[in-house]
Amino acid sequence: MSAPVIAPKRLAFFERYLTVWVLVCMVVGVAFGAYKIWDYWDTVQNDREKSKANTAPQIVGEQLQGLPRQLEPALKEAEKGGAKPLKDWLDKAKRAGIIKDPRLAWVEIE
Repeated sequence: MSAPVIAPKRLAFFERYLTVWVLVCMVVGVAFGAYKIWDYWDTVQNDREKSKANTAPQIVGEQLQGLPRQLEPALKEAEKGGAKPLKDWLDKAKRAGIIKDPRLAWVEIE
């Protein structure tokens, strides 16, 4: 007698496409990892920019050396008068040697 023929068992959907599932999971994992690395890099760059901005010294022109305190009111008056009186005052101060850098540069820049 011959043995009964058994029909092959059909594989489940997941088992049939196991290679595709593994490939999809790997691609999703790599994409998620790349996103997290990019996000971390962006955070580090932002922190560096904030720390550079916070450590920049704040310069106040009135506190710079190079101009005697008794000449501050005369400088303020020249600044109030406009460009021509300020230029005249600066020319006199330069010739007399009473205003020096860094305060001279600050006044000229303003």
